[in-house]
Amino acid sequence: MRRVNNCVIEIVRKWTYWSGENSSSATISTFSVSNSNISGYITEPYGPDTTQKNKDKRIPIGEYKLTWHVSNKFSKDKYVNSTNSYISSLDDPCLNYGFPKLYNESVAKSRGILIHIGVRGEHSEGCLLPGKEKLTSNIGGKQTIIGVKESPEQFYTLIAFLEEVGIQNVKLIIKEDYEQQ
Repeated sequence: MRRVNNCVIEIVRKWTYWSGENSSSATISTFSVSNSNISGYITEPYGPDTTQKNKDKRIPIGEYKLTWHVSNKFSKDKYVNSTNSYISSLDDPCLNYGFPKLYNESVAKSRGILIHIGVRGEHSEGCLLPGKEKLTSNIGGKQTIIGVKESPEQFYTLIAFLEEVGIQNVKLIIKEDYEQQ
């Protein structure tokens, strides 16, 4: 394991997409990982922010610690039988430690904020979905950012990094700097 001090995953919320209903709407952010060349985009639920679980809303801006999480729904072998071509090309898509979970003094571990594979707001119930590129759609004659693309690739890149440096050596910071779409 490579030890890295002060390693930060910085998420900056940039755009929101409102579909007309909360479950399919999203907040899209940029993200970068210090001490690496990893960067991309994150999809999470549409606002407002909340510390309460089971609300399908964003978590508040701030600084978070990370730990590994495994459950019946998010088992280490969750993606083993995936039909996604990237995942099926992996020698072993099983996760060594599980899924990254965020928490801090305001947002309890029991809120269950995970980083996992997904594309749009409807794939998240409060979680963060990494991707390499923005997913856009022509809505009302305008290209609108609605989510992320290449999520499995970016997810496994993040997992490899967290395993390499030690998840306990990484903090995650969420900020806001919104732009109009």
